[in-house]
This record gives sequence, C-alpha cells and structure tokens, in this order.
Amino acid sequence: MITVSIVIPVYNVASYVEKCLISALSQTYNNIEFVIVNDCSTDDSMDIIYDIISKSCRRDYVKILSHKKNLGLSEARNTGIRNSVGDYLYFLDSDDYIASGAIELLVSLVDKYHSDFVVSKMKLFGLKSGISYLHLNRNIFVGNSLIASLFAESKWDMMACNKLVSRRLILDNNLFFYPGIYHEDELWSLKLALVANSMAVSYSETYFYRINASSITSHVTKKHIEDMCIIIDESMKLLSCSRNICLYSRVRSLYLRILTNLNTDNFASNFKEEILEKLSYLYKPLAKEFYIFSPKSIVKYMMCLIPIRLLFLIVKCIRIWA
Repeated sequence: MITVSIVIPVYNVASYVEKCLISALSQTYNNIEFVIVNDCSTDDSMDIIYDIISKSCRRDYVKILSHKKNLGLSEARNTGIRNSVGDYLYFLDSDDYIASGAIELLVSLVDKYHSDFVVSKMKLFGLKSGISYLHLNRNIFVGNSLIASLFAESKWDMMACNKLVSRRLILDNNLFFYPGIYHEDELWSLKLALVANSMAVSYSETYFYRINASSITSHVTKKHIEDMCIIIDESMKLLSCSRNICLYSRVRSLYLRILTNLNTDNFASNFKEEILEKLSYLYKPLAKEFYIFSPKSIVKYMMCLIPIRLLFLIVKCIRIWA
C-alpha cells in the first residue's frame, strides 16, 4: 500500500486546530503518518493537540516535531518534508480541515495512474465562501509541457495544500519551500510545474480552506511586496534554465499584481520608488519569451512591454477611474 505523510504546521491556532487534527485522524485511508510541526506556538495549540492524540487510536502514527524558534510556515513544512517517510506527502494547514475520504480518494488516483501528484477541489469558508477553480476536463495529464502550460493558464491552482505529491519527486528536485517569505506557494507550485511529468485530478471537494480576516495574506504590507519581488527574481532564475516559456505568464501576473498593490495601499513614496527600481531590473527578461495560449496572455505580455513608470501611472489612473 502507498504510504502517506500528512504534514501539519502549527502556530497559534488554538481556535481551529481541534477540527483540523480530528479531520486528519479520522481519514478512511489507513496507511498514514501524521507529522505535526510546532513552530513555537505561544498559545495552547499544542495542549489541545496532545489531548486529542492521547485519545486517538492512531496516536502511534503521530510524529510531533518542535522548532526552537519561530521560523514561519515555509520552514515548518520543510521540517515536515525532511522528517516524513511516506511515499506521498499532503500539506494540511492547521486552521483548515479535510473530508474524511480525502486521502483515500487521492491515493486511489495514484494507484490508478501512477502520477507524480494529484490535485483536487477546495471549498472556501469563513470570511468568504465558494469553490476553488479547477478548470480541467479529465482525470490524468501526462507530459511536463502540458502540465506546465495548464499551470500557466491557471487551470490548476498554486496552493500547496490539497495536493498529494510524490515525496521522491520533492526530494529529487529540491522542492522545498523558500524560507521566510509570504506567498511561498507561488514559487513552490511553479517549481512543481517545472518538474512534474504526470498529474491526476479529482473533481471532489476534499479540502476546506478557511478565509480568515487575521490571515497574514489578508492585508498587503511592505513585506508582501518585497517578498513578491523575491519570488519574481527566483522564478526568473528557474525559468532561465527551462524550456517551459509558457510559465513566464505566471511571473508576469505577479509583476502586474505588485504594481496594483503599490497603488491600492498607502505606501510611502520612497518605498514605491525602491520597488519600481527593483521591478525595472526584474521586468526586462519578461519580454524575452512569449507564449500565446489566450487573448489574456497577449494583453499581459503587452502590458509588460510598457516602461515601468508609465505602467505604474496607467494602473493608478485605472484605480482612480474605477
């Protein structure tokens, strides 16, 4: 049987972790280890976890790891990767939860198609509700170019959660999360799209993703902007060694998102100037490769050809007129 490691990072989630952990421990699939990474929680999250585990018949399959200092979500996941033993890994954030048959369903697709990873639908709840997009039309896709182009077209999402991924693929391709940044899933998923050769798809809602008003990604700060610049830079380094030119589209989207965020939030003028200087350096290679897959990709490409400061003013005017 395929073994699965569910990696659950924990940091100050006392209000939510009980539902998360019980949903993991209640999986209908049996061959699972549970890797819980305590990233120096200061509330009673771990007390709740220890209490639940002590009452669970699966307590012998739970592994608890603790950081000596708070390192953030990326490093918590990386610790989980390094200390897991499953054939496949599944990332579950501790304020979310999963359907009881989630792992069994995803594993059945691995059994059937021997895929590098499996994606599935996600239901949003909390501050907002809805179903995550998954604009695909069959259960298996084979070939790296196809998988990369589907990612470039936003046919499958960039969330690390709710994907069952081969641990061997992760280790062989150094698919660890970039430490200390927000939006770490953006870079990780692009790396996955660069190396995966097969993707299976489930159209069931297996993951329930909480939209929280206090989430670190709910309000754009200077760090969000700076980290998005880091992601662009790292992505360009990866793409310079790759033939998957379609993935430049994802980087262009991030580039345009930074300009929009600079205009919609009240940042100091000197900070805006600093970011525009960075983008002036980063954006030039974005015009190097062009891959047509939709009218939207053409618009995105043409916008990135506009000089950065002029584009910044255009975005500002659009915001004012809107």
